[in-house]
Amino acid sequence: MSDPTTRYYPDRPFSCALAVCRRGERVLLARRAMGPGIEAEPVRIIGGSNVIGHDDAGRVRAHFTLVAVLLDWSSGEGAPIEDASEVRWVTLAEAGDLDTFADAIPLMRLALGALA
Repeated sequence: MSDPTTRYYPDRPFSCALAVCRRGERVLLARRAMGPGIEAEPVRIIGGSNVIGHDDAGRVRAHFTLVAVLLDWSSGEGAPIEDASEVRWVTLAEAGDLDTFADAIPLMRLALGALA
């Protein structure tokens, strides 16, 4: 039986909110596990996805159900904190050249195409 307090080898998915913050034609990307420190206003839910990671033996090592929430930027530039190695505002074209998680580009398209 897995330990319910850890996110490794879960017996259920962990639900998480995924902030998709737009600022004009750019979206904030962060290589992180904690928020980058900006202010933004929630607009609406724009999608959801499952992220499942397996170990070398094929067992589910992590399972997250992500609810993507569109945010409109208010202030702040964002900066790496604690576990964030990189934070930056990117266009869709710039994001296409980056190593992102599978749903990042489709969610960016939704965010930049959604009307507030």
